[in-house]
Amino acid sequence: MEITKQQERLPRGLAIGLLRNARKTILSKKQIDILEARVRILQARIDRIESDLKSTISLEEAKVAYLKAKTARLKSIEKMIKVDSSELHPHIEKIMWDLFQAIQKKSDEDN
Repeated sequence: MEITKQQERLPRGLAIGLLRNARKTILSKKQIDILEARVRILQARIDRIESDLKSTISLEEAKVAYLKAKTARLKSIEKMIKVDSSELHPHIEKIMWDLFQAIQKKSDEDN
């Protein structure tokens, strides 16, 4: 049986309430079929939402575990790496002077 757009828009509570009270109320077979179809549609939506939510929770838990492991690894690496720049100073100064001289030559050639 095909459900029209108007029938599909019944509020969930109303559809379920009407279905539960269908035996007490005088409803036609067609009305009961429409309500049952609406309840099936709503249940399918609820099932999809629950499935999506479980997947999202699993993904987020995996992300948290990954970030904790990465953080622990980075903390352990920091303790292993030590940089001593006392011997680099003269070399860096020479590189900077060479760079300035090259810039000066280029500037002189352009003028």
